[in-house]
Amino acid sequence: MLSSSSKKQHYLPLAGALALAIVVRIFILSVYKIPSDSMAPTFLSGDFIMATKTSFGLRFPWNQKILFPSQPEKGDLVIVSFKEKPTISYVRRVMGLPGEKVDLNGQLITLKENEFFVLSDNADSKEDSRFLGPVPLDQIESKAKLIWFSVGPEKTIRWSRIFSLL
Repeated sequence: MLSSSSKKQHYLPLAGALALAIVVRIFILSVYKIPSDSMAPTFLSGDFIMATKTSFGLRFPWNQKILFPSQPEKGDLVIVSFKEKPTISYVRRVMGLPGEKVDLNGQLITLKENEFFVLSDNADSKEDSRFLGPVPLDQIESKAKLIWFSVGPEKTIRWSRIFSLL
């Protein structure tokens, strides 16, 4: 039979691992499942991706403050939420940076400070900056880095996509 101090010694590493996992999940990494082909061929429906929350600064979930802010670059694959749909996260490609002019169907739009123009890779998608407007930096949640798992339409594993760096 184990003494109570021996039991505590067994739980201490488990508690430490759990605390570390919570910190990593809140401040450093996020994971998403791609539900559609709006970013095909880069991401396919059934891809599971990992994104870094620290790519554009250190954020605290309880306020909007960003420490050590940095900006996305053109071509970056970012996770965003639009003002019109704040509870939904989308993966989109950065195509316009602050201060740049974007031609939107013959209408020239100048992106303001901290505004980014993001597009889906699939032109049929209506959930990007063409329809929902530019995205401010504080609505860019993270940067996609890795496809860590992928499941095809018939629940088959797509082995060639697993651990694909972006």
